[in-house]
Amino acid sequence: MSHPMIDSSDPLVADLLAGTIELTLEAGGYVAPSTVIIERAGQLSIESSAPAGEPLLRIPRAAFVRVDRVAWSSDPDRIVIAEVPDNSSELEWELLYLQVALHNACNKLAWMRRTHPSLDPDLPDDLIEAVRIVVPSFREPELDAIDLLWANRCFRLPMTDQAASERVLIPLVDLLNHHAQG
Repeated sequence: MSHPMIDSSDPLVADLLAGTIELTLEAGGYVAPSTVIIERAGQLSIESSAPAGEPLLRIPRAAFVRVDRVAWSSDPDRIVIAEVPDNSSELEWELLYLQVALHNACNKLAWMRRTHPSLDPDLPDDLIEAVRIVVPSFREPELDAIDLLWANRCFRLPMTDQAASERVLIPLVDLLNHHAQG
């Protein structure tokens, strides 16, 4: 059965997105009714005709996924969870596994290796130096594909008023800035 907010030809991706929406709503979140998550060849985007000034999404903090607390395997082709900390809530744990499965189903690590200049082993040294003039931290430190993926998809936020900022993946919000059409 298809979900009214999902347009994907890949049934696995559609199921993972539907699960993400359902868990977000169960946690007290909101997705504007006119919202559609679109998947094309592993690329995800969101379209909505929500009126200006009305919220598109509201994702409760309980649904944020703290990626820096997870131990990741060094599998070169897939995101693999090696260990989840004991202090993760059941909701965070479920969303973590859904997001990892979604990114794997969309081949995000392979896509990052093909498209991100920080991972291109054939990038000429003179180009690297030219980029460093504008962005001094380019390729320093060198990041692996998983770390770079999270660096591009996460926000640095404190999870409580007393906590230090950490990288958190905010399900659905991470899809908003990854399509040429916005």
